[in-house]
Amino acid sequence: MKVEDTIRENVDHMTRAVHPRTGLADDAIRQAHTSRRRVRIAVAGSTAAVAGLGAFLVVDPGGLRDGFDTPAANAPLPAASDTRIDFDDLPLGSPPEVPWLADGAIHDVSGSTSFGVDVSAVSIRRVDGGHVVKAVPPADAPFDDVETVPDWPHARLFFVPQDGEATVLAEGRVTTVAVSPSGKRVAWGMADLTDASGDFNDQDDMRSSLTVADVRTGEVIDEITEIPAMMSSPAGFLGEDRVLYASDRNKTPLGTFLWEIGGDTSRWRDGGSVVAVSASAGLAAVRPRGGPTEIVGVESGEVLWSVERTIATPLDTLAFSPDGQYAAIVENTHVVIRDARTGEEVRRIMVETPEHPRWESDDSLVFGAYQDTTQAALVRCPVEGDCELATEPRQLDDDPHTRDNPYRLGT
Repeated sequence: MKVEDTIRENVDHMTRAVHPRTGLADDAIRQAHTSRRRVRIAVAGSTAAVAGLGAFLVVDPGGLRDGFDTPAANAPLPAASDTRIDFDDLPLGSPPEVPWLADGAIHDVSGSTSFGVDVSAVSIRRVDGGHVVKAVPPADAPFDDVETVPDWPHARLFFVPQDGEATVLAEGRVTTVAVSPSGKRVAWGMADLTDASGDFNDQDDMRSSLTVADVRTGEVIDEITEIPAMMSSPAGFLGEDRVLYASDRNKTPLGTFLWEIGGDTSRWRDGGSVVAVSASAGLAAVRPRGGPTEIVGVESGEVLWSVERTIATPLDTLAFSPDGQYAAIVENTHVVIRDARTGEEVRRIMVETPEHPRWESDDSLVFGAYQDTTQAALVRCPVEGDCELATEPRQLDDDPHTRDNPYRLGT
């Protein structure tokens, strides 16, 4: 088996548990076209941009003190409601408070930062003093003509300060990236495919690594090298000094591990990938191979509830609110808000091809939305109350099969 075949299967396995529904094939085709789109962003004096293979995985800003903070005890949940998004019926509200990309700049509550590079996808997270950005270039325009393994492009990880030039934190086959609750530390994984150019079965020669560094300076705080796995992917920080990460060997997950920064590593769970972490609530969303997504207590290991996977969008379909009380999940053509500890449905929002849910606050969610295959916008929906537009709707290009949202929350 060649390395590109193995990578393809590792990605494909995440899309097998898809419930049949009308129009699914068309949506899958549109999403495939979207993944190939090229976005040109122009930036002052530096290249910076964002993500393809490994999405950013970031914990809420609550942090840990003496164990996990518990959301308000037995707080009454709002009654579940089914809301249908129609741009024509929504008022225009304030711009998103989470980072988003449009018109050649990163925007958030603190202002705008210009930067630019031609990229195939976008991922971005706010950190102390700026943003961390992972950039994957288009297949036909790799960075500095770097040779790359098919389906696994060479990437760059940047720190983009609010003022000043971007700096490169990492370069190579970056897997996922996680940011600590304080925004002062960043963790990333790196795959080493140097010895994987030919046929192989057990990948005995495959290695990967993990690094934790200071966001602003890039100084390495701790690292694990020579991990006997094809991919090692940080899922999230648990406080400032622990990282939850997964390692995959060939097509069989090795497991998920807890890494004490500056200390030891211990096995947390066998198999599966972790797609989201809430440090404040001590929860992790785990996706076993071929199974439903499970919400698990990090300390107890107990599965609290699970939800069947219903859309072929890897890694980016669940987000915990900052206080860990809610989980927002993309389920086909709906964004569903659930109680993070019980799975009880709180609100269901019907959207044409929703994407990238991001929490602005403990009770306010922003996500990408499309309408009639001709317009796109960012939409804000609170846990309770009326939804509104967070950006003006914009027209898409003439290709109905390419979803090019001009406002990008990133993967």
